[in-house]
Amino acid sequence: LASGVNGNELSISGSLFFQSCSEKSCLPPKSVAFTARVVEGESFPTSAPSGTSPAIAQPSESEIRDATGEIQHEHLTLRGHVSPSVAAPGDTVTLTLTAEPAPPFFIYPFATELVDKSSRPTLLVFSKTGGLKAGPVQPARDPREKIGPLGKAIEVYDQPITFTVDFKVPQDAQAGSHVIEGLFAFLTCEPNFCDPPRAIHLQAVVDVGARTMPGETRLALYEPV
Repeated sequence: LASGVNGNELSISGSLFFQSCSEKSCLPPKSVAFTARVVEGESFPTSAPSGTSPAIAQPSESEIRDATGEIQHEHLTLRGHVSPSVAAPGDTVTLTLTAEPAPPFFIYPFATELVDKSSRPTLLVFSKTGGLKAGPVQPARDPREKIGPLGKAIEVYDQPITFTVDFKVPQDAQAGSHVIEGLFAFLTCEPNFCDPPRAIHLQAVVDVGARTMPGETRLALYEPV
C-alpha cells in the first residue's frame, strides 16, 4: 500500500465472467459485479499448500517426438504438425493445427480477446517458443454465419478449419532442439446447447541444424490430468 492509505477503507471493484456447466451442457455465460474490502483481523494464505502438484503432466522430449499429432475430443478432432523437420538459421517454421468439429457442432472464430460475452472465442496462445519468434495466428478462411444456442445469428466454424503460425528461426539460433509449447482453447456448440469449455495443450520439438530438411514433425496434443 502507498504511504498514508488506510487499509480499512480500501476497496477493489470488478466483475466475474463465468459459465456454469454440467458434464453434458452449459448455461449461457453470465457476468456478476463485485466489490472486495479489507476485513480487520482476517488473514488468508498467501501461497499454495505444500505438497500440491501441477495439474498438467509434462511429457518428455522423447514422448513429444513420438506423439501421434492427433487428439479426439467428444465433439472435436484436433490434428497438428510443424514443418520443415529440420530448420536452418533464418528459416521459417510453420505450425499447422486443424480443428474438425463433429456435425452438427461448431466452434467460434479465433480471437485474441473476449469481445462478445454471449460466446467463447477460439484461442491459440504460446507460453514457450524455444527462442523462435512467433508470428500471428492465421485462420485458413473466414467463419460463416449460423444460428447459435441463444437463437441469434453468430459467426462460427462448422467445417474443418486450419490455423497456421509462422516461427522465425534467428540467425544466431543454436543447433539442437527447440521446444514450442502452447494452448488451444475452444467451445464446441450445436444449436441447442454447448459442451463445457475445453483446452488442449500442445508441444512440438523444432530441430535446428546447418541445412534445411523437408518433412513434418507431429505435435504432442494432450489434456490436463
